[in-house]
Amino acid sequence: MSRIATEQPRPVWCCSTCGAIYHKDYPRCPTDGAEVVMADRDPLLGTVIGHYTIIELVGEGGMGRVYLAHHISLPNKRYAFKVLLGDHAASARASSTTPTSSRSSTSARPGTACSTS
Repeated sequence: MSRIATEQPRPVWCCSTCGAIYHKDYPRCPTDGAEVVMADRDPLLGTVIGHYTIIELVGEGGMGRVYLAHHISLPNKRYAFKVLLGDHAASARASSTTPTSSRSSTSARPGTACSTS
């Protein structure tokens, strides 16, 4: 059961161009230089990343967010999809921890998505 599912959507800081989400109030996105703005809705919800459609936010930690997703060819199979927050993804050190994090999961799949069913 998702803790977020019963809560009201909350605004998020995100890049106005690429949709990267930030914990902090960055004036500009380090990736593309676009303005970081406060959005009423998570820009990743409903989008397709690689072969995965993002369904809902499951939780958020210090370095990223975990979403419930499904593979576009397997709509009945659910996956946990981890996305680094923009302020951490911009750091080379943080980006290098992602493969280690995915390997530590026994059900890790390419694309930092793990099967949940």
